Amino acid sequence: MQRRVLKTMPHKIRKILLLLLPILLIISVPWYRDTDANTDASQQSGMPDWALIAILCYLALSIISASIWLFFPPESSRDDI
Repeated sequence: MQRRVLKTMPHKIRKILLLLLPILLIISVPWYRDTDANTDASQQSGMPDWALIAILCYLALSIISASIWLFFPPESSRDDI
């Protein structure tokens, strides 16, 4: 029982990470934000808040994608060869 749980756990983590990718893409699109918003983050960074959020989302996307490829290699159906 313990081995089965440990064996399926990386697959669940990989699926969760794969589900995060489209969510981050949707968050990074500025169509739903208020155009007149002037927040503290935009004043401190010197760029609009939507640009800062988009950059952070793209950074997270690249880290998650690299993590998936490094730590969770794709399953091969030819394991018994």
